[in-house]
Amino acid sequence: GQIASGERTAAERLAPELEIRVFGAAKWGDPDNAPAGTPWWKLPPSDEDRAEAQKGIAFAREALRGGDCDVVVLDEVFGAIGADLISLDEVRELIEGKPERVELVLTGRAAPAEIVEAADLVTEMRAVKHPFQQGIAIKQACYLEGDFVLSSGKRSRYYLDKWRFETDPGLLREIATALAELLPSPPPDRLAGVELGGVPLAAALALETNIPYLIVRRAAKEYGTAREVEGVMAEGERVALVEDVLTTASQAISAAQRLTGMGLEVSRIIYVIDREEGAEENIRAAGFDPAPLFKKSDLGI
Repeated sequence: GQIASGERTAAERLAPELEIRVFGAAKWGDPDNAPAGTPWWKLPPSDEDRAEAQKGIAFAREALRGGDCDVVVLDEVFGAIGADLISLDEVRELIEGKPERVELVLTGRAAPAEIVEAADLVTEMRAVKHPFQQGIAIKQACYLEGDFVLSSGKRSRYYLDKWRFETDPGLLREIATALAELLPSPPPDRLAGVELGGVPLAAALALETNIPYLIVRRAAKEYGTAREVEGVMAEGERVALVEDVLTTASQAISAAQRLTGMGLEVSRIIYVIDREEGAEENIRAAGFDPAPLFKKSDLGI
């Protein structure tokens, strides 16, 4: 599309040796154009979108065969395949038909297994070190020493006060950005926050990703709809459960099991801090996939 990006800005500075061509309508792929409650990647492509994608494939084919290019890069092409803008066969034909002297580079998340198998070189980018990942700001905000009783009933010499980072807009925004990286691929249909601490996190993550969220009550309310889970959902949808600080994860597991009992698939339980007192092991034993942002040892506790 026509959305501004750092890649385009950098490429323009390297012209004419590096030429960038953009194919796509301005609306599709822009989160601001997605209706409320609908992740932008679930928007059905229009005929205009598919026509633009076909122009891109045709241009790439000519660039590979024309003799003027040493390297051709199809940026985010795997996303285009996943969105049904282009077909896997079309990309495979580009690989099989390219001249040997020209390098073809394909980028994006969730590369199809057939493309990985056909490639000569496959790399995976992942964060290795980032100041936020050190947990410095979170530890400074929430770490307290003293004599505390945890929700699990255990006593502890320290307490990680989730409300000190969940009520800080700047920290909450950074946490949501980091938690988004822990979501499974493909992304879930819904997020779910456990009452009460998981709710601000789920809301912040929903704003970050445009994925709608559910609120899992500790118990069904006795008035109104008397629902145990608030929000719109459909049987068979995939859900990522969001939690704050876990010790044994008993409440998170209970919430995940209740969601499963309603016909939803809990694809992952993501949470901010693991106190390393059995949470991860208990989640796995219950048949769910744990994904903590930090462990206690990461924070130097």
